Amino acid sequence: MPTYEYETIPQNESETPVVFEIWQSMADEPLKKHPETGVPVQRIISGGIKIPMKKSGCCESQCDCG
Repeated sequence: MPTYEYETIPQNESETPVVFEIWQSMADEPLKKHPETGVPVQRIISGGIKIPMKKSGCCESQCDCG
């Protein structure tokens, strides 16, 4: 199952967001509240990993052209 990042939504200016991770199925709806505290949350969209692929005839440098 994928790991998703969420952050709490501050209810006033003195609060800072708390970031946490949770395993969820891709079919699960995004959380609306923190599972332990009930504080409203939003999912953080973050990038994945880059898997370098080398094409035939690509240069030998580390330019990541492939």
